[in-house]
Amino acid sequence: MSDSLPCLTPLDLTDHPELAVLEILHSALDTAKFAIIAAHPELDDADPEAAPIDIEVLAAENILAAAHELKRVIAEYRGAVRTAPRWPHQPSRYDSDDPF
Repeated sequence: MSDSLPCLTPLDLTDHPELAVLEILHSALDTAKFAIIAAHPELDDADPEAAPIDIEVLAAENILAAAHELKRVIAEYRGAVRTAPRWPHQPSRYDSDDPF
């Protein structure tokens, strides 16, 4: 399952526009994970030894491991971006709690 992220608001993107790309990348990694597991359902088993050992499954396992690590690093970067204002904030019509 995908871990849920807080919804981005226009103010978030005003302050930290790179969050949009991180959101897209996170979603793409989730989609790739689901597609790989659909193609190789044995990779979703609790016992990693249950997966047949062939080159295609090993490659798929490596992709899943790399995607998991990339999502972890993205989460760290997202946290760092949100803690320090990077762009000078100009008051805008998006400063209210309602993003619409």
